[in-house]
Amino acid sequence: MTRTVPASVLNEIRPFMEDRGAQGLEATAMLAGTADGAITRVVIPDQIGYRSAAGVAVEVTGLGKRQLAGALALDERWHARIHSHPAE
Repeated sequence: MTRTVPASVLNEIRPFMEDRGAQGLEATAMLAGTADGAITRVVIPDQIGYRSAAGVAVEVTGLGKRQLAGALALDERWHARIHSHPAE
């Protein structure tokens, strides 16, 4: 199924992703929306970015996992997990 991400959602996540990328780190977020497939918002969980000679990674912390677990309203669903690459 194809999903369209509204510009308002992209505009909300862009500064966070760009900031992490400027630091040479990956970032992640979840796209949430309605049961019929419409994406309506982004949720950015607490996370830690790592960079080493082997590459980059991002870890959602315990707090971030709890944030995600409680983020959805009863009529919402997770539609996608997105992440960035600092060099792209």
